Order: sequence, then C-alpha cells, then structure tokens
Amino acid sequence: MADRILLAALVCGLSGTPALATTIDFNGLGGASGSAFTGYSEAGYLVTPQTSNWLVGQGFGDPPPYIYFNTPGGPTTSATIAITDGGSAFTFSGLDVYSSITQIPWTFTGLMNGQQVFTISGTEPNTFGNFAEVLNAFDTDLITTLEITLSSTAPFENPSGLDNIVVTQAASVPEAPSIGVIATGLVVLALARRRNRRRQVKSLLF
Repeated sequence: MADRILLAALVCGLSGTPALATTIDFNGLGGASGSAFTGYSEAGYLVTPQTSNWLVGQGFGDPPPYIYFNTPGGPTTSATIAITDGGSAFTFSGLDVYSSITQIPWTFTGLMNGQQVFTISGTEPNTFGNFAEVLNAFDTDLITTLEITLSSTAPFENPSGLDNIVVTQAASVPEAPSIGVIATGLVVLALARRRNRRRQVKSLLF
C-alpha cells in the first residue's frame, strides 16, 4: 500500500497544468463604433493592430462587438493584427471572419520567438453578410506570436472583419526542482521494493 501511495504522489507530481483554450471574443472592447482600434487584452492575450485601418464595431459581431476595416473601393485593401501571450507559447485553432459583399482572402502566420513556424493562406467565399469559421491547419504548432491578415477587393466601400479567435495556452511541465524531487522519489521507491524482496527471500530461507 505504501508503494502505491508513493507512486500516486509521483504521478501527480509529473502532471503539469492542463492546456487552457480561450476564445478572444472582444466582449470587453471599448470605444465607439467606427473609432480606431488601438489594441485589446483578454485572458492574458494582447491583440495589437499592425496596420492603422482597424476599427471598433460595437453594433455588429458574432456576437457584438468585433473589429473590422473598410475598403474604399478599387485596389485591394489589407489589415493585419498580431496576438501574443506575454512571450508564452500557445496554439491557434481558428477564428470567424466577415465581409459584407465580397470573398475574404486571409493569411495566418505563426512565429516562435521571431522565427516563422507556419504560414497559410486561403480565401473564404462570400459570406453574404454573415460570419464564417476559418480553421488553422497547423493548430498543434506552438507559437509565441500570431499574425492574422484579411484582405478585401470590393469595387466600392465594404467592411470586412473578424471575431472569436480561438487560442490555447501550452500545457505547463514540472519545473526543474520538481523533476529532481520526482527522480529522488523513484530511487527511494526502487530501494524500498528491493528491501521488501530481500525480506521475503530471507523469510522463506528461515
């Protein structure tokens, strides 16, 4: 029984903090509709505009609010945001995108400490004024920075935007001192079992 208790304690020590999924839904986004989007923080994640054309949308979203940009009409307009978690690693599963009347070209780029881990591009068909979910094919790759770029090629003014970015913190592992304690415990457990075997053999002989 003592061996089982010790073994259970060691197993508990080996388990780190489980991965925690978060949906960045902009629920706490401030600012009036149509005002400049200057940044947003939720559950430790920081959403930072990389282009100056992002706007706050308080009256629309999935559910409201959301962030968007306008295409004045003519040449392709793009907008980029970056997402970080204070330097901690995370994964990116997907998000919801929106356009009033056009297709939505998108690009996801994941970086680990400044080094590119993945980049993937595609085009979401016309959503006819609705939100559509776009998934990341590299959703198990750990990154420290995520860059999301949306584009629009509308021939006249058209809003495009995003909502509900799904990210997951990397599961933590035991710190170095904990690993040392666990290793010591395993040695103690092995010695205890060897001692019990010797006692059993001695009792059989005598």
